Amino acid sequence: MDIDTVRVTHFMPGRVRLRMEDIKGSPETADWVQSILEGVQGIQPTEVSTVTGSVLLTYDRRALLTEQAAESLGEALCTLFPDLNVARLLVWLVSLTK
Repeated sequence: MDIDTVRVTHFMPGRVRLRMEDIKGSPETADWVQSILEGVQGIQPTEVSTVTGSVLLTYDRRALLTEQAAESLGEALCTLFPDLNVARLLVWLVSLTK
């Protein structure tokens, strides 16, 4: 299973809201996404809505910059988005903290 569409609808350091159409009306997909994201060191419990397709992620920016957390985040993103260029995304995420 992978997610076809995702949009960042709001971002601020430590918090990001995503829209994932695939979780609308699908508690199984929502639970799967939530369990993957919450398995990443530095990500706090997420709020997922199957009504709106919204995922609210809060995270500790410093914790996500550890090598172990970056690897865990990369694995989670590859699971959710197999076609995503994770290496490029991780470089961008690190740049946001500087």
